[in-house]
Amino acid sequence: MYRIPLIALLAAVAGCRTADDLNPVTFHGAPKHAPVVLVENGAATAMIVVQDNAPRAVSSAVRDLRHYIARTTGAELPQATEAEGTALVVRWLAEEAKGTPGGFAIRTAPGKVEIIGNDPNGAAWGIAEFLERFVGVRWYWPEYKDEEAGDCGTSIIPISTLAIPATHLSDAPAFRKRVRWPSGGRGIGAAKMQDHDRRLRCADTWPVKLIVHAPHGWDATYGDSRPEIFQLRRDGQRDFGMLCYGNPLTLQTYLEEIERQRGGASAKDRKRRILNGSAITVPPADMAVACRCERCRALWRDEGSQYGSASQILGSFVANLGREVQQRWPEMTVVFLPYKNYTYAPKGIEFPGNVEVQICGMPGMALYKEPEINASEQANIDAWRKLTGRKIQNWHYSCWPANRTKAAYLF
Repeated sequence: MYRIPLIALLAAVAGCRTADDLNPVTFHGAPKHAPVVLVENGAATAMIVVQDNAPRAVSSAVRDLRHYIARTTGAELPQATEAEGTALVVRWLAEEAKGTPGGFAIRTAPGKVEIIGNDPNGAAWGIAEFLERFVGVRWYWPEYKDEEAGDCGTSIIPISTLAIPATHLSDAPAFRKRVRWPSGGRGIGAAKMQDHDRRLRCADTWPVKLIVHAPHGWDATYGDSRPEIFQLRRDGQRDFGMLCYGNPLTLQTYLEEIERQRGGASAKDRKRRILNGSAITVPPADMAVACRCERCRALWRDEGSQYGSASQILGSFVANLGREVQQRWPEMTVVFLPYKNYTYAPKGIEFPGNVEVQICGMPGMALYKEPEINASEQANIDAWRKLTGRKIQNWHYSCWPANRTKAAYLF
């Protein structure tokens, strides 16, 4: 039987329940048993148990688990696939037993602590929760090495004994889509940022995913044969970087491409791709819609201002596409990215039930502190939810308005 100093035991008990900077979790009735001692006086008294060939989300989090316990206590817990003696077990539920995606539970039994994810992302979230709540780790920014300051970015409070009191808690994400992009580019810096994001619970289990600003390369296929599906410029020339969403031939081309790509053709030419699983993506090129053709001008709305002048153009295209898809491929979803001058929800258009949107908030997150801007953004969210009858995905830019002002502002 291990002896645990009373002060350390009280600290462990208090730390697991009273820290006011932790995520709120649900506590359940815990079984009565002695604390599970993982490290005593700087020596490992338990092992970490996880199955072989764990998904990356789990294996990366388990690496954190071993690393931060070692940094905090000085003891490296051995890792195995089967428990022998006291064990810290990481596992995730089988496909048929899943609960809320990304959810997890932490529970103890005599000589055992279990971190159980509803899926691999849930197991990773449970590990991060365990490290914060029981080990006392805090992540503030991606770790880097500084010659004078040493390892920076993470708060570590050294302890000699790690004892987990009898516990049963659970949590699940309020939002299934919680991602930040880009995650730092390439190389070591990107890996550190991706690890940091994972520790801060970034993940995406939402089933409907778009492809940003797709298609990217239809001009190579249709530039000569179907020039009219591309935006008409003021000088009468075609802008092959943007589709003309008012031309019926553009809708026909979309439907032909869906049929073609459902047969596997998109894997050979990724620039043409508009399918992401069972989602059909409609996120126009990264520019405002400015087509001068007669059909688009008939749907143009000057009163829509900078965020809504082209909303009727895109809204009509998406509604028509949704209806065609509903008849031909009822299992598929059309996902649309309102952005630039088609961000505001259109009026007088009915969407079928298979359309989902990912709104791109245009002012930038820092400006949502302004009541007028915040109210406008919320009104647009409400309008899109009413129009689609679905939850929305919400894309925010943290780089705005910093990229267009030198003035100081509060974030």
